[in-house]
Amino acid sequence: ETELISNIEISKTYTPGSITVSGQKLLNICRNSSELSDIKISLNKEKIHISLENSNYILNTLPAENFPNHNNFDHVSEFFISSDILKKMIEKTHFSMGKQDVRYYLNGMLLEKNKTSLYTVATDGYRLGIAKTPLKKDVVIFSAIIPRKGIIELHKLLNIEPQLIHVLIGKNNIKIYIEKLIFTVQLIEGEYPDYKSILS
Repeated sequence: ETELISNIEISKTYTPGSITVSGQKLLNICRNSSELSDIKISLNKEKIHISLENSNYILNTLPAENFPNHNNFDHVSEFFISSDILKKMIEKTHFSMGKQDVRYYLNGMLLEKNKTSLYTVATDGYRLGIAKTPLKKDVVIFSAIIPRKGIIELHKLLNIEPQLIHVLIGKNNIKIYIEKLIFTVQLIEGEYPDYKSILS
């Protein structure tokens, strides 16, 4: 449902490659070290070997080709927006999202562009939250329902210093570039309730 890609620059040239390892175990290892510690990671006989300060760890791996990804992504619309504006729009509407509604399209937030504005809309059938901000006319009109989990994670990622972020809307996914992160969420299929009639 969600995918997060992070990258860092390395000062040396290493043998290129890819492998799958437990993210939680790797995170726990890194948490036990100081910020300035050097970490040495090597792959040997399908196992990851990690040397950190005075400790050594060995983790099992899986083939990288079996790891699910959203590489095949064709966008139908894209735009740039300030991270703090999008964060505030989410905060103004997220409380109205459904949680376990049988109408699955209510268990998320609508992100929609009309001729001149970007909207975030959420409703659980009883409450309705709407926020909007101006957006350039040349941005292609779109309508996308982002699942609740994706909205919660996106809100966490937007807890940064204000900066422009790049948003791409696909047929089945939304991809957002935030600093050195690429956040992808699978969209909810379905037709969102007509909130415009309430505004008119």
